Amino acid sequence: MKTMQTVTLENTHTGHSKEYRLSLESPQENLFVVVALWGKIGTSLTRTVKFSGDQAQAEKQYAKILNGQLSKGYVIVGEKNDGQTAATTGTQAPHGTIKKVIARIPPMLCGPLQDRAELEPYLLNDRYVLEEKFNGTRKEVLKTGNTLGITNKQGQPTSKGMLPVTQAEFLKVPFDFTVDIEDEPVGGGCVLLDILALRGKPLDHVVRQDRRPLLEHFYAESDFDGKIVRLSEQAMGQKTKREFLKRMENQNAEGVIVKDNHAVYVGGEAGRKHQWKYKFQATASFIVDQVGIGGKRNIGLALLDGTTRIHCGKCAVPVNKSLEEIAVNDVVECRYLYAEPGSNKLNQPFYLGKRDDVEPTECQISQLKFKAQPPGK
Repeated sequence: MKTMQTVTLENTHTGHSKEYRLSLESPQENLFVVVALWGKIGTSLTRTVKFSGDQAQAEKQYAKILNGQLSKGYVIVGEKNDGQTAATTGTQAPHGTIKKVIARIPPMLCGPLQDRAELEPYLLNDRYVLEEKFNGTRKEVLKTGNTLGITNKQGQPTSKGMLPVTQAEFLKVPFDFTVDIEDEPVGGGCVLLDILALRGKPLDHVVRQDRRPLLEHFYAESDFDGKIVRLSEQAMGQKTKREFLKRMENQNAEGVIVKDNHAVYVGGEAGRKHQWKYKFQATASFIVDQVGIGGKRNIGLALLDGTTRIHCGKCAVPVNKSLEEIAVNDVVECRYLYAEPGSNKLNQPFYLGKRDDVEPTECQISQLKFKAQPPGK
């Protein structure tokens, strides 16, 4: 982790003094990120990755964001030593102490693998490990003292928390931590996927092969009820990965995740360069464009081609799901066999549920798996 540029700004003319910190960082070779922290002075700051990519574009975005804040009345005040940096954020510590806590980093997203041929190189390379892909809701859980924070896929506090019994399991842990989880997959409870901080020490810039043993030790030390909080299983080595893949297929799992064991934890879209998802069944997140078509228990589905909305047919809502809770412009998850080229309509769609952790702008038509076409067509 290398910090290239960093600046702290304040605006005391807003009625509630604000702070803004901007950093240009290089978490690994050839990857540059622009990170911003903001909030009321003296409080825990919200962290967001503003840009991720090459150095030239990152430097351009850094300058653009800095000039934008200066135009809003912020002034540069220099660095502060309160334990909050672009890599670690937390509550302001008492004088003479520094408290570092990872907070509100967007979960690391996955790039897509379209078929078995794309998966094969990762099975052959021992640098990469496999984990099961779950169909719950991605969250990060932050415990500081006796307080539990829950953030969504965008790294922001979520109004949709987790079950009280699950929160109680995390609250009983006697030390601070931040973990990446999948909440309420099929079977209930939650699954630990990764660890970002432990006892005030940030771990997001530790490579995965070193983070995983820390996650395993954290799980054992925390004495969780295994029916409520379980640890994701991983497979390493060519033979073990192939056996794991076959077992997941036989168990009708949703799919597998390929993870780069040499990668640091990179939140948000930048994570797609370091881990990938391979689905056994096609699923996608859709925007609801109609509810109760023709007085029936169904919804219309749409995706975006850039900013243009494309209709993708309709899907029945099972009787064990509430139609009344679905509204136009909600985001829902559906499983399907394939999409028809040209019409984009889904073949055999099946409604899985609402997605409160996915923004409509993420529902792009590039998600779709289309029916294979005969040669020459």
